[in-house]
Amino acid sequence: MSGRKKKGKATKDGLNMTEKQKLQSANVRIMALERELVNRSEETARAAEQKKILGEAMKEARELIEAEQADRFDIMSAMARQYKLTQDSLMDEINTLNAELVATQDELYLTRSALEETVAERDKILAEKAPKSRGSRRRWRTWPRRLPSC
Repeated sequence: MSGRKKKGKATKDGLNMTEKQKLQSANVRIMALERELVNRSEETARAAEQKKILGEAMKEARELIEAEQADRFDIMSAMARQYKLTQDSLMDEINTLNAELVATQDELYLTRSALEETVAERDKILAEKAPKSRGSRRRWRTWPRRLPSC
């Protein structure tokens, strides 16, 4: 015997079976790929729908955030205006009160000056009348000679 093996001849049915098996295998593979394509197409459609839904939700969220920011800006602007008005009002009141204080101090100075003049006049009159009557002198002694301190 030689080292070579003899190849057997395949019959027509044997070749056809192999061809049939290949065809059948290819058909099974095609069907599986078609199922996978359908599944992936459905997944893609679901993903596209999810993307659309999430895009709309994100758009709504952005609009809400922008509206909130606009409201916050409006509120802050209103508060700044109110603060400025209050500050101006208080400054006007302070200035008015300072003016009143200066006027009152001026009036007090004038009143004290008038009082000092009156006391000086009284003392002069008392000095002139001193020899005339001692009783009236006692009456004027109860009147204060010094000005009250404020």
